Formats: sequence, structure tokens, C-alpha cells
Amino acid sequence: MKLAATLPKGGLAHIADDLVKNPVKRHIVIGVIDVAKLTTNMDSGDVDPTIRFIECERVTDADSELAQKLARRAVEERTGQMTLPIDMEQAIDNWLINTATGEIIEDGTDGAS
Repeated sequence: MKLAATLPKGGLAHIADDLVKNPVKRHIVIGVIDVAKLTTNMDSGDVDPTIRFIECERVTDADSELAQKLARRAVEERTGQMTLPIDMEQAIDNWLINTATGEIIEDGTDGAS
């Protein structure tokens, strides 16, 4: 698989200064892709897609934890690992657990549903 060399206008352009000032900082982005072209190897018959980004935006700091969780879930799905429903995963994130006993001490919610 190959990646087309251009990105959509807008999107990530507004962070160019930040990338130049701090080139080692990592950024979480979210994007939408499609296929720009297909290349067929005439000897083997293998078809190789070249993808392009239709949309690509940096995830805000406030949403970075959720974006990382979604990325982890995508890897789990791709690799066949168990994936919990997102609402259950979020509920578990709110639990306070006694690490010695495994007992749930508090669920971190205010009791309202």
C-alpha cells in the first residue's frame, strides 16, 4: 500500500508552525481516506492501492485520551483481541479498584443515570 503525497487543503496546515517549532512532538490526527489509484503488477497480478486523505484533522488535547482509546480498539479489532463495548470501557475507566483484592471500591459516578 502507498500513500499519496498530498494532503487536503486546510486540515493540518494550521499546525505547520507548531510542527516546525517542535518537530519531535507527536500529534494525534483523525482522517478519512479513499483510493487515489490502483496499480497492478502485470507479472504477479497483485493489485496495490494508493490511498489519499480526503479529510485530516489534529485531535484536540481535550479529546486525545478518547482518540487513543479508539485507536487501541481499532488495533484490538484488527488483531482479533477482545474489545469491550465503548460504554462499558468508559464505565470501567471510572471504577476505583482495590489493587490488593480486586474489589470495586467506587464506580466514580454520581449515581445519576
